[in-house]
Amino acid sequence: MSIPLALRLRAPGFRDAFVGLLLLALAGCAAAPPPPPRPAPIPRPAIELLGTVALPPDDGSGARLGGLSGLSWAGGDRFLAISDDKADHGPVRFYRLEVAWDGALAVAAPSWVELRDRSGGPLAGEGSDCEGIAVDPSGGVWVSSEGWVERLLPPFVARFDGDGRWLEELSLPAGFAPTADGLQGVRDNQALEALDLTPDGRYLFVGTENALVQDGPSTYDGVASPSRLLRYDLERRRWDGAWVYLVEPPHAEPLPGQLRVGGLVEIVALDRENLLAMERSFVRDRGHRVRIFRVRLAGADEIAGIAALADAPRPRPVAKELLLDFDELGIEMDNYEGMALGRELADGRRLLVVVSDDNFSPRQANRVLVFAVDPAVL
Repeated sequence: MSIPLALRLRAPGFRDAFVGLLLLALAGCAAAPPPPPRPAPIPRPAIELLGTVALPPDDGSGARLGGLSGLSWAGGDRFLAISDDKADHGPVRFYRLEVAWDGALAVAAPSWVELRDRSGGPLAGEGSDCEGIAVDPSGGVWVSSEGWVERLLPPFVARFDGDGRWLEELSLPAGFAPTADGLQGVRDNQALEALDLTPDGRYLFVGTENALVQDGPSTYDGVASPSRLLRYDLERRRWDGAWVYLVEPPHAEPLPGQLRVGGLVEIVALDRENLLAMERSFVRDRGHRVRIFRVRLAGADEIAGIAALADAPRPRPVAKELLLDFDELGIEMDNYEGMALGRELADGRRLLVVVSDDNFSPRQANRVLVFAVDPAVL
């Protein structure tokens, strides 16, 4: 018969054998190799490219598709894109775009709306170099134009209804209109390029592509340029602030006599003190470089009362944090100029849509890029 376990453990021989076996078992457990560590998850980028598509150059509706220079979200999958066409390929106009993302990118054929002047006639192409667009909560559309420096036609910021009819124009601060002596005002093709409204519709931001003549150098000189970033309080009907946005120098040296330029081309107003900004530079034979920055007004010097920055102590510019360099995306580069936040995605991120200006050139394309943005950077 078998001996009960309790009796065996009381006997010295059994007890020593049992303890020895237990120690061997424990030693075997201790010597077992630990399980391999699980690989760390790859961190998701703050701005992730989801998809890209090139649009056809002509929609067959009497206005050639092109010149997409500014973008604004109109709710859902709807966006408005302003064309910088000076009535050379159709009327001065904006486009209605449907940009949908549901695991795949779909862009519907855009339609267009003609902009009209105060009298109800077609907005003249002369002096209407429209570059920025923003949709207000009532369905109105704000548009910024660079004007035409050569003919002393000033830039403007105007509001239209959803059908393109002129509603009002904002008076710009002193110093923006070009002068005959060339010593003051916006520079040709470097004027009111960037425009957006805060989500509550109260504040309108507008930014110059490069410095005013009296404020400092242009990026044409291969250096940084102190653009002006303005804020308008639509509730109080007045400009309530101005700051320096320091545009980066062009990204490369050109061949002798060749073009180089950089500029602030688009903004997204997150609130009254925080924005996203897109800068684009171009160097002949070196192509484009495009970057998106997070911008904070806090800590920057307010410059609304300074008539000429070149004659004043250098003010502290707005703070910039690089979020995305398009060089890292592995996509075909182009003249990207329009940017707008869209709806919230299923994973909690926000849609960000970017469009390119093809300059109505057969060597370029109207491209649409779609990104997902981590809300932590907004």
